[in-house]
Order: sequence, then structure tokens, then C-alpha cells
Amino acid sequence: MRYAALLALVVAATIAAADLPPGKWATAREITLPSGFEGGMVYLPLDAEAASADSTDEYRIVQGGAAEVPYRMLVENGEVLSRVVPSKVVQWSELPAGGKPDIIQVTLDLGPEKPAANAISLHFTGDKFQATAEVFEATGATNTGVSRASGQIFRWGGGFAQSWVEINRTAERYLRVALKKEQGALPKLDSVDVVYRVPIPRRLVEVPVKLTRTEDRKQKETVLQLDPGLFVRDLAEASFEVRDERFDRSVSVEVAQDVPLPGLKPVYIGFSYGRLTRELASAPVTLVLDTIPARLIRIVIENGDDRPLQIAGVKVWRGQRGLVFNAQAGAKYELWYGRKDAPEPVYDLAKLPLDVAPDQLPQAALAAVRALPLAPPPPPPWSETHRALFWAVLITVVVLLLLVIFRAMRKTSIAT
Repeated sequence: MRYAALLALVVAATIAAADLPPGKWATAREITLPSGFEGGMVYLPLDAEAASADSTDEYRIVQGGAAEVPYRMLVENGEVLSRVVPSKVVQWSELPAGGKPDIIQVTLDLGPEKPAANAISLHFTGDKFQATAEVFEATGATNTGVSRASGQIFRWGGGFAQSWVEINRTAERYLRVALKKEQGALPKLDSVDVVYRVPIPRRLVEVPVKLTRTEDRKQKETVLQLDPGLFVRDLAEASFEVRDERFDRSVSVEVAQDVPLPGLKPVYIGFSYGRLTRELASAPVTLVLDTIPARLIRIVIENGDDRPLQIAGVKVWRGQRGLVFNAQAGAKYELWYGRKDAPEPVYDLAKLPLDVAPDQLPQAALAAVRALPLAPPPPPPWSETHRALFWAVLITVVVLLLLVIFRAMRKTSIAT
């Protein structure tokens, strides 16, 4: 039994470290945990160097130089993350019964642990309606309960819809949702979820760029070439310092994924279109960019018959990207990246619940870059390092085979 347990530990350790073979990861950076950190969820913002990794699949957080630590990646772009809180429907009624209801009531049991929740999400089939959803907090499955929140639920087509109601964190086990008709017929209510929503504030980080400007007078275009010096992903916007008071120009944005070899030109591909506009003097001038990765950026401004804009400078901004993981106080962690063929990590994100925005978590930081020794190339085959011996053995084998074939042919001819 003792040996079986030891074997199981060896196998488990092999599986845990199977994705961290030595010699394949190019870069390691120590992760500095905040002062006084006592353990728990921590947020690691990626700086420009770490965010320039070729693929977001290649990051690994490593504890003690060997153990892989699960993480979840976040881009601070203003989205809302939602997770469903486990609950069970214990009562469902429609009034009046047997026809098109005016009221639908659903009672949900969150269980004895009463997990944190801050919204009710409704899933329905139907269009062109408006209703009031009121949420009650109750101590029992049949109690009337106390009203906690209410909100408008509607769908008018064209993506114009509202399907959830925000509530305060509940301290009770049961929640009752009452959906009351206002305009149109109530939709078919398919299901009701208790959810926890975490808004991720939008946070932009400036990307320093080298600006080169040229004027194409034949095409009547101003061409701005921006070189950030690093591969950049999550491009969010560009801001312009323009001396002209009022203007409205069409703009195209192109990107190149690589820096060309000396003597060659970058290969740019179309990225997006927009406008540089200022209607009021001194108003800020920004250009929204999609979150596509790029190494070089080219912005082409169509001047038409107007004179080129007096552009004093351009700033480029990216969305902040970072990793959330569960850290132990006093443990040593590193971020590894720089492996081109790294497989995408698959973690159970349910074990990394995000209850607050990343900027409210303890903030970790990355230390200086440390190069990891890459594995040497495999040695050349034996036949390459011992060519003379290889050919001698090969010739000997061929001669022996010929002798065997010759003797076999002689015996066959004598027998016939």
C-alpha cells in the first residue's frame, strides 16, 4: 500500500509538471506580491514587455520553479463578468392560470450556504413587451417576503432589451421574482438565474510610439506610421494633438504583424475605418481602434482638397490586460512565457471566482526579465558523426547480402 501511494504521488507530480518541461520557456519574471499579503486572490497587471508575448496561450504562473498555478486572464475593457449562482426553483405560478398570464411568480432556493448574488437574470421567448420585475427576499419557500428591488424588463426588437434586475447582496435563502405585465403580452419565461455580476472598469495604458509622417500629395493623403517598438495587443484608441480648430477627415487604419527585413517594406493589412473630427475648438480628438494585435500601425488621413492637418503628436492606448490567480502568503511565484508552441492552458475557472473588480484586488508586480536557458539542439545522428565507420558498416552489410544471394542462386541452379 505504501508503494502504491508513493507511485500515485509520483504520477500526480508528473501530470502537474508535464506542461513545464525544462528548456522550452524562454523568459521568466519573478512576481512580487504586495506588502503584508496574507494569501488569496491577487491581480497581476501585464506590463508592455509581458503583454507583447506572441500568444496569450503561452503564459504560465509557476510556483517554486515546478508547480503550475491556474489563472484567469482579464482585459479591462469595460465589460461585465457574470457567473450563475447555484439555485433551485421551488415554486412557479402564473396568474391567471390557463391563459395568457398577467403575472408570473418564481421562487428560488439558494441553499443553506446563501452564496453572494447581486442580480436576477431572466431568460424568455417573446418580443414587443414591457414588464416590471420585482424581487422579494424571504425566510421561507412560501413566505411573502420583503421587496428588495424592482426594474423594467422589456424587449422591443433590434437588440433593444433589458433582461436582468440588480439587487443588493441577499442574506436570505429564498428569493421570489414577480413579473408583472405593463405593455404587450408577457413573454414565455424559460428560466430564471441568480447571478453575480462584476463590472470590469475600462483602464487604458499608453503605448509609447515613434511617429513618422509623410505627405502623399498625389493621393492627397497624410500617412502616419507608428512604431511602438514591441508587439502590441488590445489596441483601444489613438489620441491626436491637432492645432486646427475644426475639421472632419476620413481615416483608415492598417497594421503590420512583423517588422520587415532590412531593405523591405512592411506588409500592412486593412484594420478599420473612422473619422478624425473636431466640431468645437480645443475639443479632444480620438480615434477608436478595435482590439487587434499589431507590431506596426499606419494611419492614413484623407485630406481631399483641404490642406493637411497640423498634427503635433499622436498617442496610442491599449487596454490593460492581467492575470488573476490564487496565491499563498510567503510563496515564490514566477511568470513564464516565450514558448512558441505552448498549448492553451485549460483551467477550472469556477475555482477562481472573481467577486470584485481587478483594481480592487491586491496588486502584484513583475520584476526584471530573466532569460531561461533553452534546451540545446539535439545532437546529430550517429551516422553524421561517424561517417567513415557508417559507410564501412553499410558496405560490409551490402557485400554480405550479395554473398548470401549469390550462394542461394547457386544452390537453386544445382538443384534444377
